[in-house]
Amino acid sequence: MTRTSLLPTGFADLEGFVSGWALRSEQERYVRLLAVPLERLREFQAAMLPRADAAVAFLSRYKLDEFPPQAQTLYDLLLTFVETGHPIDLHWRQTDIEGGGPPENLRFHGPSAAISCR
Repeated sequence: MTRTSLLPTGFADLEGFVSGWALRSEQERYVRLLAVPLERLREFQAAMLPRADAAVAFLSRYKLDEFPPQAQTLYDLLLTFVETGHPIDLHWRQTDIEGGGPPENLRFHGPSAAISCR
């Protein structure tokens, strides 16, 4: 039986991150950032960083609202990479924001109106 890849051809090395990191909403990505130990975030960032340029180049072939399923998964993975990088870049000792309050007190909105205006 042939297994269907969750990512486009050429990105199989990132398949192991899909279930935990290819998150569709900003809220899911934020909650994941707060919940994951810093070492696991470092592993994800280390895997994604050298692949980010290739992912952007691949995704640039499509309009934002017309990604095929595998490209959408790659896009979701890339968004999580971008939105969770600051603890690594800023050398934090933990992923949670000290004194930031619980995430359920935040309001998350859908995609930017700019996306729907294309």
